[in-house]
Amino acid sequence: MAEEFQPVQCFFDHHGVKLSYFEWGTPATDKPSLLFVHATGFHGRCWDEIIERFAHCHVVSWEQQGHGRSEGGPIDSWADIAAQLSAFIESRDYRFALAIGHSMGGHVLTVTAAQTNAFDQILLIDPTIFNPEAYQHDAEYRAAFKAGSAPSERRRAEFPSVEAMKEGLAAKGSFPVYTPRAYDDYCRYGLLEQDDGSFRLACEPKVEASVYVSSRSNASIYESVRSVQVPVHIMRAQACDARQGGSVDFAFSPTWSGLVNEFPNATEHHYQELTHFIPMQAPDEVERVIRERL
Repeated sequence: MAEEFQPVQCFFDHHGVKLSYFEWGTPATDKPSLLFVHATGFHGRCWDEIIERFAHCHVVSWEQQGHGRSEGGPIDSWADIAAQLSAFIESRDYRFALAIGHSMGGHVLTVTAAQTNAFDQILLIDPTIFNPEAYQHDAEYRAAFKAGSAPSERRRAEFPSVEAMKEGLAAKGSFPVYTPRAYDDYCRYGLLEQDDGSFRLACEPKVEASVYVSSRSNASIYESVRSVQVPVHIMRAQACDARQGGSVDFAFSPTWSGLVNEFPNATEHHYQELTHFIPMQAPDEVERVIRERL
């Protein structure tokens, strides 16, 4: 990033849990403020490739519980994670021209938009909001996971260096579709250096796994959806009907195709050629949409 547009890391205490966020610039009447909320397993700096294109803005990038440099252990309720973001927003005298959330971040942002009055618009990038029926089966979904069987719970957590992580994961999963910059930021800021000089994932595998296990926990999500009065735009990735109830196959979208019709004021663009990782795969398109919204 340009030397004059570097972030400052800050913390917000929520009932004893120290939550991290990065802030670029300061609020001002002559420039818009943007809020970014990341996906499961990511961190606040995964947006850098996009954020650096908005040096004329004030930007906040939030790190959810157990992710990045935020404290807190495994997640049991997505509604609780949204409450943390809402409390942060209400503690600040910020007015965001646009709030952007990806995947779980889109779900959390939707709840926050219903609970606060701090956003002029929201942009949901393939939000993890399943069809309404899915939320009636939270208990059964949790019971289906045995100890150690949840997605990501057995992934490698320690690396001798950032370069070792980059080399080890480059050909795996969805990483090949990331831009080089997005992949570098994912690895570089997704590791925390330990006392012995080794590195450990900032989002522990058990935390990431807990997000998937609890993904149907917020049964009131559609109450929030229908309460959001500001304009909403949805960027939805490629669909696969067999996975529309919510999938951990990241090639496909977890977003219910009928979601756009549940918001009072929403539009949608369906990107059949893109995976769930739209910000990492197509940052130019995300930039274009943000500029269009602004």
